[in-house]
Amino acid sequence: MRESERSHNSIWLQAFARFKAWISARPRLLALAGQTVLFAVLLIPSIWMLSVIPPLWRGVDAYVQLTRPPGFETLLHYGPLYCFVARIPLYLGYGIDCFSAGGPLPTLRFFLHPILTDSGVYALVISQHIGLFCSTFYLITLVSRLFWVRLTLAIAWAANPLFTPSLIA
Repeated sequence: MRESERSHNSIWLQAFARFKAWISARPRLLALAGQTVLFAVLLIPSIWMLSVIPPLWRGVDAYVQLTRPPGFETLLHYGPLYCFVARIPLYLGYGIDCFSAGGPLPTLRFFLHPILTDSGVYALVISQHIGLFCSTFYLITLVSRLFWVRLTLAIAWAANPLFTPSLIA
């Protein structure tokens, strides 16, 4: 009976040793698999949130930041970078709506007086999620070179509600 257990264990050990040798012979494949796992762990909260929760803003601040023409409120109170850069996804979303309706694309005057559409708001929220994902991925890959440390940090980041994308929308 012990011989059958030994042969059974040795078969599993041989299979594991072959898999380990196969993986170690392909370090690029292993690195790609590790990056893919980190991508998946960091993107799952955003995908879940975008598919389940409709995009909501906290109050009047976001509306004023994006829809008012450049002035004191938009430039000094909220900061010019977000007020102007956020209009690009709004423009793209509105352009998609115009294109699907068969109308002309909006002119550049849109950036002075943007029009909020569902497509534009979704494009803005998706671009914010992508920005958060890219910065988080970059931070985690800078912190450590070890895959297990990176994976632990990514899981901790994705599981912590403070860091999930719900604070962006």
